[in-house]
Amino acid sequence: MCDVFRHRDVPGYCQLPWLTRCRVNVQALLALLCSRPFVRVVLWLAAWLLGSYVLVWTHDLGGPAAAIPPLLALVWVLPWMARARRAEIARLLGYRWPG
Repeated sequence: MCDVFRHRDVPGYCQLPWLTRCRVNVQALLALLCSRPFVRVVLWLAAWLLGSYVLVWTHDLGGPAAAIPPLLALVWVLPWMARARRAEIARLLGYRWPG
């Protein structure tokens, strides 16, 4: 989960002006949306959510117990998205990102 909070680890990213950082973020998002790993994660996420909703429905869960299985997908997807964003920003800035 620490991947989510280390968004400023890319060298040179914080020194960029705000508008340039916004442009780099948009370029990184567009590159991520067009990548095969993103499509794969979306398919896995859809399977996870479908399975969790079937679990909630078949066991007639309500309240917080019904919210936990679908929200657990965020614990898995959010760090991946943060890591992919940092790697793409590093690539756009000309650095080789180890992750």
